[in-house]
Amino acid sequence: MTSPSQPTPTSTSTPPRTSREVRLVSVPDTLPRPENLAVVETPVPEPAAGEVLLRNRFFHVFPALRSVMGDGVQDAPLPPLRPGDTLFGAAIGEVVSAPAGSTLRPGDLVSHWHGWREYAVVPASECVPLGDGLPDPAAHLSQGSTAYDALTDGADVRPGDTVFVSGAAGSLGSMAGQLARLLGAGRVVGSTSTRAKADRLVAELGYDAVLLRGRDDDPIADQLAKAAPDGIDVFFDNVGGEQLRAAVAAARPGARFVLVGALSGQLSPVRPSPHAPVEIDSFAVILKRLRIRGFSGAGLRAVGTGGMDRTVRRVAAGRGHHLPPRSDPGHRKRSAGVVRRGSRQAPGHCDRGVVGAADAQDLDGGAMRIGDAAAAAGTTARALRFYEQRGLLPAPTRTMAGYREYTSRDVSRVRLVRELLALGLTVEDVRGCADWLDECAADGLPKRCAATAATSERAGIAERRLAALDAEIARLTETRDRLAARMNTSAPVG
Repeated sequence: MTSPSQPTPTSTSTPPRTSREVRLVSVPDTLPRPENLAVVETPVPEPAAGEVLLRNRFFHVFPALRSVMGDGVQDAPLPPLRPGDTLFGAAIGEVVSAPAGSTLRPGDLVSHWHGWREYAVVPASECVPLGDGLPDPAAHLSQGSTAYDALTDGADVRPGDTVFVSGAAGSLGSMAGQLARLLGAGRVVGSTSTRAKADRLVAELGYDAVLLRGRDDDPIADQLAKAAPDGIDVFFDNVGGEQLRAAVAAARPGARFVLVGALSGQLSPVRPSPHAPVEIDSFAVILKRLRIRGFSGAGLRAVGTGGMDRTVRRVAAGRGHHLPPRSDPGHRKRSAGVVRRGSRQAPGHCDRGVVGAADAQDLDGGAMRIGDAAAAAGTTARALRFYEQRGLLPAPTRTMAGYREYTSRDVSRVRLVRELLALGLTVEDVRGCADWLDECAADGLPKRCAATAATSERAGIAERRLAALDAEIARLTETRDRLAARMNTSAPVG
């Protein structure tokens, strides 16, 4: 008998004795086929101390799983999957029983990484409780968070950008196009394999134009040149191969590339491979000053609850399904007009975009990713990183995956920093006001008071500058007099 003073494990109705799971039987030579997999019935595992028994409701099928079948991929965030192993992946499970003292209760929904099986035993520390912000629990398994992070942290999408998304009809691409539009992109171009998919992307997901790959009579590079005659600012690459090469050719100076997939190799129907070699013009990369960054969300074991939740709430509320299609004459004015196409303002001095306008009125004090924080402060992610490097903004906390997280206090501080810089103070001057900035950010100083305080602070800085200038003038005058006296002493007589 358990003592009343000791908590007892909680559980729901008794689970069945057996559970089904999917195992790898053999490593496929091409794309996986039914004979490479087997559904196996196994005993439902007994949870040990600190473990949770879950009944899986949904699990995620993702392309990267094909890449790790066999010997795996060097440096990949996922382990190799060998014959006899049970497949894995992100899943949504319902708590059946939880360990003593756990905050989890039977019936709670959590995300975890033990999919492809009916029942799973998972350490409680690896279970992430789901909030109620999404209408369907399965939505937590969508690629929205990866797409959002790649667009904000990886590509730094800015209002008015022309964004090209390869593999636009997939789970990532279909989200990336809508989110790019929500983040203020002026034109969104995608690529896919069939006309039916292309029509849906334009009609339902807000793409302005869609390229069709695999057409010998119309190379992807030529299609991209027609769809984006002014070039592209951002490339969200799910595919690699010829589309990456075409994007380099179409890129504008300073374009940002974020590579999130290599489906041209991973899902090749002839010889799938974790490798997707492609030849690109490295000289063009140099001359155009392109930024190419790899981005992987495959190793993220938890569902984020920061900026992405706010974005999803806006989408669900009808504010962000996508901005009006290009047939709407007001669309170009509202989106691309935020920052004129081709213009690039200095870091920290750009207008607030679509997301910024919303977040500026919805600072709930929770953690924000860099894209949300920058938009709420009326600046860019690049500017935030600049402020951190110069000591104007404290280094933010980071998630387990390494992403920056900001608070509303950080946003207030950034706004004050921008005001001071606009008043003419230098970076060194503002850095010297660190204590004052912290106090103002903590108190939520109104803008008018901030301007007054900034003017007062500026006056003190001006006095110090004048005093330093007077001292320097006195030093130079003294040096001049000494040199003049020395020259007079050494001058020849008569």
